[in-house]
Amino acid sequence: MSYQVLARKWRPQGFAKVVGQDHIVQALKHALERNRLHHAYLFTGTRGVGKTTLARILSKCFNCEKGITPNPCGQCVACQELEQGRFVDLIEVDAASKTKVEDTRELLENVQYSPVRGRFKIYLIDEVHMLSAHSFNALLKTLEEPPEHVKFILATTDPQKVPITILSRCLQFSLRQLLPHLIAEHLKQVLTAERVDFDQEALLALGQAAQGSVRDALSLTDQAIAYGGGRLLADEVHAMLGTVHQQVLLSLLEQLSQQDANALLSLVANWAQEGVDLLQLAKELISALHRLALAKSVPSMLERSVDSPQSWLSLAARFSEAQLQAYYQIALLGYRDLNLVPNLREGFEMMLLRMLLFELSVGPDPLAESAGVRSQQQIAEPQPLLLEQSKPVQVSDAQMSLKDQPEQQQLGQTNQSWQSLLQSLSVDASVRNLGYNCWLARRTDDLLELHLAPSLKALKTQAALTKLTEALQSVFGVNCQVKVLVCEHEQLTPAQLQLNAQSQAQQEAQTEILSDPFLQGLRNNLGAVIQKDSITPISSSEPEVCDSQ
Repeated sequence: MSYQVLARKWRPQGFAKVVGQDHIVQALKHALERNRLHHAYLFTGTRGVGKTTLARILSKCFNCEKGITPNPCGQCVACQELEQGRFVDLIEVDAASKTKVEDTRELLENVQYSPVRGRFKIYLIDEVHMLSAHSFNALLKTLEEPPEHVKFILATTDPQKVPITILSRCLQFSLRQLLPHLIAEHLKQVLTAERVDFDQEALLALGQAAQGSVRDALSLTDQAIAYGGGRLLADEVHAMLGTVHQQVLLSLLEQLSQQDANALLSLVANWAQEGVDLLQLAKELISALHRLALAKSVPSMLERSVDSPQSWLSLAARFSEAQLQAYYQIALLGYRDLNLVPNLREGFEMMLLRMLLFELSVGPDPLAESAGVRSQQQIAEPQPLLLEQSKPVQVSDAQMSLKDQPEQQQLGQTNQSWQSLLQSLSVDASVRNLGYNCWLARRTDDLLELHLAPSLKALKTQAALTKLTEALQSVFGVNCQVKVLVCEHEQLTPAQLQLNAQSQAQQEAQTEILSDPFLQGLRNNLGAVIQKDSITPISSSEPEVCDSQ
């Protein structure tokens, strides 16, 4: 007996064997159980996800000799002929090769005649979007009101090209692409039944390469079995697919986490000598960084997509979430630009070095500090407008004591210590901004009364007020009450005081730059223009405040 390829041998013959399309299977089974049959069905989805397979299973459910059922017997003549592809009342049409209106009219000439063997005459039109506009028009009336003994099942990979008049007359089902781990599980069942040796990473590599298609996965598995001499090992599957072994990615990320440029470039040099496809490696590095981000936030999803999740979890712990996001963006842009570089290895190395420099780009520039301004590199870095990254300021016990603080007659001094007190709190930006935009009006042993301008009342949320109260109670060690009253007041809040200080620092920085003799020489002799907006004073220890006014 001749060999039958896996994609045909393992094509599902019943709903129970369909992989990854439970939402459609459930709807069809319920309709069949209740005999709520539609006259036209449309299955949409990418290649190899099961459109034609579901159409043939549905045809079997319609025509099984035991009756209309979601579980056809598979033993009767109708079921056997449908499985073998020779059931006379299933008319399969490839619309890609039958696009003319004459073909459609010829197809519909026999619609009025009763089925020869089955209960229904089934018209299965594959890639229906390929029909011409005239063909759709010829099909339209029959599709809307076919004879009782006729069912239409249409399939397409591009439903957007199907006229709305056709879509509105069909019961539409959209098939999903399968995730790699689902495909790998299906391949595991197939290879176990076929008695083929395999390892899990090989199956995951095939699942990734199949890009959501079960048929493609089975075809690639056939090829891999032949390539590997009857077995599926990760090294051989990666070599066949041209993909990168998981250990290569882990080694790359390991050196990246250690910020070791020498070791990183040595690895690249070795891989280049071994013939590793650096373009493919850059592509898979993007996916690997995505996996690490998943490991930081949803570890359960990672366990289903890699062979050794513990290695990825331990590696993810060495990166911060901000690093992973930045590295992903750098890798994405670097992969896009690799086709433009004169030498692929140079481009890949520069992409990695750019990742290493990410850590350095947030540090102070000593040259800029000596000039009294931020460097242009630091200006390019996004600076937080809120207070999430403010550094806590140590406040003395005397400042924190409720009993020792002056009362309402010394509000200026009291408000200054209120600003210091806010800097010492470990709270998020929304809470800190509520405090910074309030003026401390009254302070007793068990009460802090704050005034908030009406224009900023949106800052007063119950969540922010609760967190601010809890933070202050932890500082004072007593259950003090915090009241925030929305009312007009003339006193300056800590936010306004800080903005005034920042404005003054900005003016001083601009004056110092504009009076610099060297820069004046450039301006007078070469016509240089100093952009005042680019001058920024060196950040002080004061946190940046979001002033909503």
